Amino acid sequence: MNGQAIRIIAMGAALVGAAGCTSPDAAYFLNTKSRANVFVAGEPSPIRKLAVMPFKAETELIGSSVSDMFVTELLRAGRYELVERSQIAKVLGESELAVSGISDARAAEVAMMMGADGVVIGTVDEYGTVAVRGRAYPQVGMAVRMIDCATGKIMWSADLAKRATDKSAILSAFARSVAHEIVAGVYRQWDRQRYVPRPAVRLNRATRAAASAPPAPVPPPASPAFSLSDMGLREVRLSWS
Repeated sequence: MNGQAIRIIAMGAALVGAAGCTSPDAAYFLNTKSRANVFVAGEPSPIRKLAVMPFKAETELIGSSVSDMFVTELLRAGRYELVERSQIAKVLGESELAVSGISDARAAEVAMMMGADGVVIGTVDEYGTVAVRGRAYPQVGMAVRMIDCATGKIMWSADLAKRATDKSAILSAFARSVAHEIVAGVYRQWDRQRYVPRPAVRLNRATRAAASAPPAPVPPPASPAFSLSDMGLREVRLSWS
């Protein structure tokens, strides 16, 4: 077997190996041309579990629908474990929090209550149709950011606004494609953010001993000093300070 044949066989084996390492969902993102404006912090990240809040939008229905689309895209990306939407709705309802007025810090607190390391907050700036030369075209714009609940730092952020080129495009389907394009843009840069476990809090010997010691017994209250006055046959009054 000559050297050229060996090189061809080796190249073929390498291509087969590369194809085997690339999952279908990786191709789902890598084959998408994304024009999203993306920022990914170039530092290790300890975040594994995310809570995706309902997005802020013109109506609650639009915000909830678009955030559901984003959840599906993140699930296909396979990087994070996601908190169930029903659990998020329950906590927000019990806390009587309105998504439109919730701050980043409060959203991080709520996410930590659900056991999440990070929280995704989004805004739908545009969701509708625009008239161009007498024809209506879907137009969608959204901005999304992910915040580390423990530090409050933005770990990645992305935004994109697009107008459909096909007048027959359905608005909801076009919004789904915008969400996909945003996640595809972030997906390409995730290698800048290597996962590292969050460091555990280390206690010194004295602190561990104090934490493991049984609580000190609480002494009973001192006996009160009281006086007695006879107010007649039917009444006795006790008083003490």
